[in-house]
Amino acid sequence: MINTNLKNLILEIKSNVDKRISELIQNNEEKLTNAIKYSLLCNGKRLRPLLIIETARSLNCEYNENPDILTVACAIEMIHIFSLIHDDLPCMDNDNYRRGELTCHKKFNEYDALLAGDSLIALCFETIITKTKHLNFEEKCKIIEVISKAIGYQGMCLGQSLDIEFEKNKKSKSSDEAEKINILKTGFLFKACVEIGCILGKANKCQQEALINYSINFGKAFQLADDIKDNEINSSEIENVKGRILNLIKNCNDNLEKLNNNKGINNLKLLTNYCFIV
Repeated sequence: MINTNLKNLILEIKSNVDKRISELIQNNEEKLTNAIKYSLLCNGKRLRPLLIIETARSLNCEYNENPDILTVACAIEMIHIFSLIHDDLPCMDNDNYRRGELTCHKKFNEYDALLAGDSLIALCFETIITKTKHLNFEEKCKIIEVISKAIGYQGMCLGQSLDIEFEKNKKSKSSDEAEKINILKTGFLFKACVEIGCILGKANKCQQEALINYSINFGKAFQLADDIKDNEINSSEIENVKGRILNLIKNCNDNLEKLNNNKGINNLKLLTNYCFIV
């Protein structure tokens, strides 16, 4: 069962992210805008914005004191939702439902879904450039660089391409190949969230190293837990995989302890336990 403190944290962040997202999208009656809002204001837990916000908090930078943290967190959620819209398309995973609701292309149509995803990439970068008040030009450029590398041809897009090739050729993945794809498709964006939180919280080199190591271990644990949930792990291997998850969680917490910020790391520690309940 989900920890009550973690549940309350997720609900708090989700509420504030949803409110800020609504403020960032211009209201009009265009079908494309409706497709964007439908996908953005979904049933997601806002885990990636949460990682940004709590990374900044671990560095004594509170999102309710610095509105740029929430704004950038919303921008990263736009990137995550773009990836889900495109993943669901018939030319990709061809899914009709996500989180119990019709996928974007089923609710609207394929071309508006494709363009909604494209628009969210542009809106992410526009948001970072025009809607933040306290970030300087260099910090904005660095955040955009981090996101671009995470989602581009050496990151998320590559992972999706490799995954589709395996599916197309009906070829089984080795454990190493599956891990590589998971890191590219999921882990890189988690790492980017923590890197962005480090920029927002003005982390020093040691703090940044510890937090990035945390993100790498968190991403691996999250994906393994997700594979168990989706029945992608052979039942005979589950106990071994759970052992790996526990080890990864320990590595997460060991890296957090290097920050010497007992109060600030509490929520990131809670998030590591999320890996057993996804």
